[in-house]
Amino acid sequence: MWHDPEAAAIVLESAAELDIPVVMYGLDVFYDVRVSREQAAELIAVGGCGPAEMAGRLIDYQCDRFGQRDATIGDAGAVCAVIDRVGLTTTRLPVRVELAGAYSRGRTVVDRRDWSGDLAHDPHWMAATSVDVALSVDADRYAELWLRTVQDGVR
Repeated sequence: MWHDPEAAAIVLESAAELDIPVVMYGLDVFYDVRVSREQAAELIAVGGCGPAEMAGRLIDYQCDRFGQRDATIGDAGAVCAVIDRVGLTTTRLPVRVELAGAYSRGRTVVDRRDWSGDLAHDPHWMAATSVDVALSVDADRYAELWLRTVQDGVR
């Protein structure tokens, strides 16, 4: 969204017009799926400079970089959500992409207000585009899926 918010806004609006379902996996859940330094060590032990060792070294590097005992798998968590939707909890909510804000340009604005009451006084009204917004993720489930997938790449 941040790199090209105008394009993101067009994609969301077009998806709504064409009735194409959209699931938004935002930063709220992005950082929840984590792999421990110990799990990274198991991947590194596989050796052979393959995907398991490389993934383990990446996690280990991130742990060192941020001084943590674990690290996020980042976008791989979103891929896990596509593969295994059961681990993702979503709610359909109105969403806008901020196009003008000096500090918020490119951010999504998810409106969690209850629109069943009288909000006619809101000059912006409810966003025309509603998407399924990820509110929580089964982090352990997705970390395990990622670990299994990376380890299976060795076989």
